[in-house]
Amino acid sequence: ALALSCNQTRVYSHLWSGARDDTHYPIIQLDSEHHNLTHDPNQAGQDKAIKIEKYIMSQYADLAQVLKDTPMGASNLLENTIIYGISDVAEPRSHVHTNYHIVLMGHAGGKIKGNRHYRKTGRKVTELMLTLQKVMGMNVSSFGSWDKTSTTMQEILA
Repeated sequence: ALALSCNQTRVYSHLWSGARDDTHYPIIQLDSEHHNLTHDPNQAGQDKAIKIEKYIMSQYADLAQVLKDTPMGASNLLENTIIYGISDVAEPRSHVHTNYHIVLMGHAGGKIKGNRHYRKTGRKVTELMLTLQKVMGMNVSSFGSWDKTSTTMQEILA
């Protein structure tokens, strides 16, 4: 938050964990590897994975609150920021790459509707990434490799 508010950076990436997350979460009393839990065929394993995912999202909510509490001009840092949150797969157990759940927090200086959960049905994740790049002022006309697109997602714009 400090680096953003002091204009030391305008863009940063935060990877909570890699695609094969072997992290244990003793802070929420779970001493199991997250990745293994997502593949557990039993409901108990799935419930533990969901508990971890709720914890991770609570940490992003805490970050959003810090940004909201940080003044920036007549507004706050969250209003002038966009946080994009997504998993590397839409459904971990079978590694499905469609129907992603996406979280957009902030408003990118009034350019994005933001502060919402977006369920991408029938759209490419690369469309969202291209749209966000354009919102940030990048002069790009397409994005992606295997899922390349030149289509933007007008529905997320303010």
